[in-house]
Amino acid sequence: MTRQTAGRSERHDGRPDQAAWQIAEPILSGTCLALAEVEPDGWSVLHDLHRPGSAWADIERIVVGPGGILVMQTLPGHGEVTVADGTLRVRGYARTPDVTALADAAGAVTALLAPEHRRLVRTVLVLSDQRLAPTPVRGGAMAVGERQLADHVRSMPAVLPLAELPLVVDYLTAELGDDTSPEQLTVDDVLYGSPAPMVPTEARASAAGSAALVPGVDWVLEDEPAPAPAPAPRPSRSDRLLRWGTAGLVLATVVNVVLALLGA
Repeated sequence: MTRQTAGRSERHDGRPDQAAWQIAEPILSGTCLALAEVEPDGWSVLHDLHRPGSAWADIERIVVGPGGILVMQTLPGHGEVTVADGTLRVRGYARTPDVTALADAAGAVTALLAPEHRRLVRTVLVLSDQRLAPTPVRGGAMAVGERQLADHVRSMPAVLPLAELPLVVDYLTAELGDDTSPEQLTVDDVLYGSPAPMVPTEARASAAGSAALVPGVDWVLEDEPAPAPAPAPRPSRSDRLLRWGTAGLVLATVVNVVLALLGA
């Protein structure tokens, strides 16, 4: 995963780096150029970002501007593009799994944002080198042809105040453009938690990271205290009365025996 320009705006204004982008990623160059058209309108493009909660998945682009926060991916491929009953098809093949994966990534990004910004997240699937008017498709995204992308972004009503744009960009850059992906709890984590590592109760490895096991040592969950012995049950009131009555009867019997011996 390339991180050289992660979290920075893509600029394509005729400088040499524009040609480098087109050579390195020819499939995506059309998307880059389309987004470059809207940068003067206040849009910033962050690319090659971590997906929250995943150690391996990436987010291709997040575009932040007056119209909201767009989680965007370019779908390569050539051939006829159709949308029937909400299902996107390219050359007859349904691309719903791609749409769903992008929508899931957008959901992960949404969870990182402040409540007032979460409703501004949009999912945009760009079809490389295609003409398609913005169309909602099954799986939870807006599909748009690469050649209509700039007009689609410009047509979005302003919902994000200009003063908050740099704050959102800086926050997403810090969270998703770092070397590691931010953790993200799920319902399973809250309900069940994650299993604790196992450590010996009587002996521990002397060197950090040692995986050697100590023979004859019982293993328990780390930081889990040993169970305390159960307290002895407290006798009930009837049990106490019975014990005192028995003791009194024994004492009376002993006294009677002593008196009988003395009288003899």
